[in-house]
Amino acid sequence: MTVPATTAQPWRAPLAEIPVRGRVVVEIASGCPVDSGRTDDAGRPFDAVVAAAFLAAAAVSTGTVVVLDWPRTSPTTADGPSIDDRIRFVLADMGVYVVRSVEGLTATSRSTSGDLRGGRFDLTDAPRLLPLTLVLAAMAETPSAVSGLDRSDPVVTAVTANIRDAGAGLEWVGDDLLVQPRALRGGRWSTSGDVDVAMAGAVLGLRIPEVRLDDITPVLDVLPAFDDRWLRLLWADEHLLPGTSTWHA
Repeated sequence: MTVPATTAQPWRAPLAEIPVRGRVVVEIASGCPVDSGRTDDAGRPFDAVVAAAFLAAAAVSTGTVVVLDWPRTSPTTADGPSIDDRIRFVLADMGVYVVRSVEGLTATSRSTSGDLRGGRFDLTDAPRLLPLTLVLAAMAETPSAVSGLDRSDPVVTAVTANIRDAGAGLEWVGDDLLVQPRALRGGRWSTSGDVDVAMAGAVLGLRIPEVRLDDITPVLDVLPAFDDRWLRLLWADEHLLPGTSTWHA
C-alpha cells in the first residue's frame, strides 16, 4: 500500500548472518495508510501483511519467528480465505511450518538450508501479498505461478521490475505470472512509496547481499524505528523450539 511521499531515506538491507530466531511485536502506527482498525490480541494496531514479512525472515534464514499476539480472529470475507489464512497458505506451500500458539503465530523453516519450494499461488483475494510472494518465489528452488493479479496495478509493475533487476525470470502466460528462480544479485530496490514493496526488499536482503532500498520511509511511516526493530530481530538468537513459541533459557 502506497504511503504519502516524504524525503527519501536510502537504506541497505542487512544480511541474516545467523538463522533469525526471535519473538517480535508488530505494532503499526495508529492512523497510518494500512491501519484498518484491526488490533492484535493485546489491543495494538495490527496489519497482517506487514507482519508476514517478519514470518518470512524465518523462512529464508532457517530460523523461527513468533509474531506475538497475532489476532485469534481473522477478518471475514464474502468469498475465499481470510488474509491470515492466505498468509499461512503461501508460507506453508513454500515449505514453512506455520502454527498458532498461545503467544501468537510462529513460522519455522523446514529446511536446514533455507530452501523454499515453488508452487501455484492465487492472490485474487490478497493483492497486497504479491511483493512478498514474488520475493519468496524468486528465492525458491523450483518455479512458481502467481495468479489473480491486476497487470495495470502500479505495485505489480514496480515489484516485477525489481525482481527482474535482481535476476529472476518473470513471464506472463495468460493471466499467470511465472517465476523462474535464478541466481539473484543485490542492487537498487525501488520501493515506489509502497510499504509492501519495501518490506519485500528487506526480506530479499536477508539472503542476497547489497540490496539497497531507495527509500525506507514507506516502512518507517507504518512501523516507526523499523530499521532498529529489524536488526534486533536478526540478532535476537532466542532459543525457540522449531514450530512452537516456547522459549528456553
